[in-house]
Amino acid sequence: MTTGEGTTLPSAAAGGPAFALESEPMPPTAPSVLKRLRKDRFAVAGAVGLLLVLLIALLAPLWAAVTGHGPNEAFIREGIDEFGVPRGPNADFVFGVDPSGRDVSVRTLYGARTALLVGIIATAMATVIGVAVGLLCGFFGGTVDLVLSRVIDLFLVLPVFMLTLGIASACGGPQGCVGGIVRPGLSLIIFIIGLSSWGYMARVVRGQALALRDREFVAAARLSGASELRVLFREVLPSIVPTVIILTVMVFPAVVLYEAGLSFLGVGAIDVPSWGATLGEARNVFPTAWWLVAFPGLFLAITVLSVNLLGEGLGDVLDPKQETTDAGGRA
Repeated sequence: MTTGEGTTLPSAAAGGPAFALESEPMPPTAPSVLKRLRKDRFAVAGAVGLLLVLLIALLAPLWAAVTGHGPNEAFIREGIDEFGVPRGPNADFVFGVDPSGRDVSVRTLYGARTALLVGIIATAMATVIGVAVGLLCGFFGGTVDLVLSRVIDLFLVLPVFMLTLGIASACGGPQGCVGGIVRPGLSLIIFIIGLSSWGYMARVVRGQALALRDREFVAAARLSGASELRVLFREVLPSIVPTVIILTVMVFPAVVLYEAGLSFLGVGAIDVPSWGATLGEARNVFPTAWWLVAFPGLFLAITVLSVNLLGEGLGDVLDPKQETTDAGGRA
């Protein structure tokens, strides 16, 4: 007898043990996911907002060419008045100028590129580490679970942001750290954020793997002669993919805020424009330069809100036990 997972079970007629498999909820297919997602107006709004941020990130070089203002180019004479105050939105600088005389509109659009780049790469890094560690803990158990679970607990209880702040500060100088091996820049921030953001995902994946490793379809795969690694990658991992997708979408906005927070404190990626860095520059001139907060803050809020709305929608449609929702989305 062949199971839905492509493995063969011994049957009573063949002289083998006969047992009934517990009914497994089938994960939704891609067409059904898209169909149900389109019915959720909040998820659609999130997708549209995310596409908008992606579009402005792609168009940043074009906007810089149209305005003639580079992201790090200073226009002291045109952008700073006689009292040393940056000028607000006008025909030449539609989002105003920052205290260094740079075009805020160009830096805001380039900041979208920084946010998405850090968000995508650091989230992917955290996902790979979290899924790998969680699967090893939950599937193999024993000493492996004991040791790696303590590592997960360590990352969950440590003040990671403060440690990240310390590392970024120590390695953010011109000489870097570790004898100059670790250099300041965007790659350092991505590495630090990705390495410190996987704990929660590993904990959730571990619980999923623990729940699945003794299920009937996993036992059937073992009875068919499959190796442990084959069972892990062909049976257990595909079953937790919906959970991993939801967790990844949840981690992404946290990573974007993480980068913005570091840049706001002055230890982020100093070589590229960042929304957090622009917000940090507004601290001393905010009463007279509101545009330094309004425009980068608006795009940061749109990005985080859009991903959260899309993540909630995916959480609904990727749940195989979730009934099809009515048109109009969540109540």
